[in-house]
Amino acid sequence: SMLDEYKNNNVEMKEWLTANDENVRDTCRLAEQQGPIPINDDFHHGLQSPGEPNCRCCVSPVISN
Repeated sequence: SMLDEYKNNNVEMKEWLTANDENVRDTCRLAEQQGPIPINDDFHHGLQSPGEPNCRCCVSPVISN
């Protein structure tokens, strides 16, 4: 999975990104509002990454200098 690739590349934080339109689910919008969280943590709704049918969200690595 993409999260495994992030971990293999020493990424420590991730964030949830939505399509930011009227079709975004409330749970996804709240996950995005959490901002960056540790790579191994779940977002507030219990997911580590998007997986619901028709979901257009993604999880992005947070890279710091």
